[in-house]
Amino acid sequence: MTKQGFERALQKLTPKRREVLEHFLAGKSDEDIAQSLYISKSTVRQHIRNICQELGLKNGCNDDGTSQRANLIALFAQYKPEFLQQATLTEGENKGSESILLSNTSTDNKQDACVTTQITEVPLNKEDSGESDHNFVGRDDDIASLDKLINKGAKIIQIIAPGGTGKTRLAQKYLEIRFKTVLEFPIGKERKDIALIDNLLEFNLCKLGEEPGQEFMVSLQRLKQKLQTQEIGISIDNLETALDGSGKFIEQHRSYVELLRILTDSSIKSITLITSRERLCEGLDITLYKLPSLNIEAWYEYWHHQEINPDTPILTEIHKAYGGNALAMKVLCNPILNDFNGDIIAYWNENKTEQKC
Repeated sequence: MTKQGFERALQKLTPKRREVLEHFLAGKSDEDIAQSLYISKSTVRQHIRNICQELGLKNGCNDDGTSQRANLIALFAQYKPEFLQQATLTEGENKGSESILLSNTSTDNKQDACVTTQITEVPLNKEDSGESDHNFVGRDDDIASLDKLINKGAKIIQIIAPGGTGKTRLAQKYLEIRFKTVLEFPIGKERKDIALIDNLLEFNLCKLGEEPGQEFMVSLQRLKQKLQTQEIGISIDNLETALDGSGKFIEQHRSYVELLRILTDSSIKSITLITSRERLCEGLDITLYKLPSLNIEAWYEYWHHQEINPDTPILTEIHKAYGGNALAMKVLCNPILNDFNGDIIAYWNENKTEQKC
């Protein structure tokens, strides 16, 4: 299914199926979904089968026996990874907010840089290196690779990977480890939500204690002066939403090019990590890094820390079915723990056979 076809099918889902889908993407068990929505467990499963069908997935199992539930998560990881990320927020974070699926089609374009941009002060210590973070696994080699690129002179590195691979998490963790101060430029997850560079720049200058200029280029020069004297990490996330089909910035957001020119200047002390699904082609001195999916050892480590017993050949099948997708690895934990008490084999066997009619 193409992204356009996926978007159209998602729009056509009934409100009840959207509710079921949101709970499913959050990793809730069928029983928990049934209790939350006051419907039967069999009705939940029927809704999920119908959702799969409407999104272009067959009701039965694939030829290789993999579950369509697995493919449903993979489909969102490919086309709407933000739904998986938002759906897995804690209850406290979600409290008082609208349904991400029900409100998706009517969200206003808000350009409030003071809300969307953050600056993070992180002490440099062993705990922040990732050694004690069980939610961040399998990326030691990637951190080492980023170090090598920077040691060779890279000022901006673009981390490219499909949705759900973990590129944003890697960039955030790397900058937290290497820099005490991190400035974020979140471009936006959708084309209609792209943040204005003027707003983001003004907010970041304020966080650095610098007065923004009345003109954009004046503000850029003031940022450059700060970066020439301070070691600061820069994060630019979701770049692909601002690019056209040729890898260039769309016309109304071409001012981002001027920011990147500053960030490639050899006189500054900052390092910039860009995350994107698509390559930027603006003739700038940007180093590419293609992020691989997590290997099976990383899945083993993560699930072990989540108190799921990974000592089974079934783990290889599940890892292969999801292509090592990092987001899918995390989303699967809740149903395995809640429905099957951490028994991967029982979970996989039921999901391979439950939809056979």
